[in-house]
Amino acid sequence: MMSVQLSDQELSLLSAVQDNTSLAFDVATMMFNPDLMGRLERFAELMATGKSTIPAHLRGSPGDCLAITIQSMQWRMNPHAVAQKTHLVNGTLGYEAQLVNAVVTAMAPTKDRINYEWFGDWHKVIGKFATRQNGSGKSYQAPNWKPEDEQGLGVRAWATLKGEDEPRVLELLLTQAQVRNSTLWASDPKQQLAYLAVKRWARLHTPDVIMGVYTPDELEPVEEKNINPPPSVKAGSRTEQLRHKLAADAPQEPKEEDEPVTLDAILLKIEHAQSERELTEVVADAKHLKNSEQTKARKAYKEQLIKLRALESSEQSLDE
Repeated sequence: MMSVQLSDQELSLLSAVQDNTSLAFDVATMMFNPDLMGRLERFAELMATGKSTIPAHLRGSPGDCLAITIQSMQWRMNPHAVAQKTHLVNGTLGYEAQLVNAVVTAMAPTKDRINYEWFGDWHKVIGKFATRQNGSGKSYQAPNWKPEDEQGLGVRAWATLKGEDEPRVLELLLTQAQVRNSTLWASDPKQQLAYLAVKRWARLHTPDVIMGVYTPDELEPVEEKNINPPPSVKAGSRTEQLRHKLAADAPQEPKEEDEPVTLDAILLKIEHAQSERELTEVVADAKHLKNSEQTKARKAYKEQLIKLRALESSEQSLDE
């Protein structure tokens, strides 16, 4: 079995990034740092060669491994541990609920951990599951209770944000959990509902913590409905049939091409950015600039970032 050897620089990559406490691994700053990006890409390439250390859907995919590595840096977690908690759902990378809950607990700006309180008569569903077999002959657990048994069962999740005295509370009923992909919904519904409550609490009160991160049950495809169907054409109406055929064969209007990204446009966006999130959105466009122009954009970005953080600090001082 082939072993993966990392250089001293690559082995120190995670600690080097985590030591940068002033920026707390700012993604935009990283993307403007060719040396750091190069080391991350090298790490992702080696990670993609793993066999038992990463799941099958990541093997041979340095791009996906890079995305997980960057996400792990932001969470200050081991990329390989994070990779083991991912799944591929409908072509999109999903994260296990257990991992998302660990991230929220560790990264959310709260005074305490998220607290839980279940309400309702859970004895109606706890332990009420049946073991069945799927088409392949494999056994799985399925709920063995009636839908009305779920009425009134729920969980209450709350935590107090830093700078506040009153906790933010969210209540979630078992009947609100529509997508239940895991068989644990049958064997341990209280735990699964608590996981779901934490995710919804975080998306409501601290969306920046898990922005863009979804669990498999949130990636279920939604069937699109055509609310404006085209008018039907009667088979006997040759005039109408000809009219529709001519309309379909008519040349389409050419789509306007996107305007090329210019340094002036990037600098203007940076200057008018009112938050770090808006600054981060400029980074994607700035990558198309020339190297010399990226240097100027990087300087303007850092200056604006300092201004925004200074403004945020002054506002917090006034509030205290």
